[in-house]
Amino acid sequence: MPRYFFHVRMKAGPVIPDRIGIEFRNLAAARADAVEAVRQTIAEKKTVGEDLDFAALEIADRTGRILSAIEFLDDPSTGSAEPTRQ
Repeated sequence: MPRYFFHVRMKAGPVIPDRIGIEFRNLAAARADAVEAVRQTIAEKKTVGEDLDFAALEIADRTGRILSAIEFLDDPSTGSAEPTRQ
């Protein structure tokens, strides 16, 4: 199975790289997991009243090529954790 890496792009500051990655059967499965992670993170931050300082979760392959990115938008109830690239 291919390994995908979930890098966190901050609104200000550096990208936080995922150096370990996770194996998924395909990019669609990796994206589904990433969208859910973004939604959960947004909900958790709102619950505790913290600012959302993340801009996007970028999905990369072993070579470092960004395959997809999911933005951290403010309202998870609207399904706003949507891919910006495929």
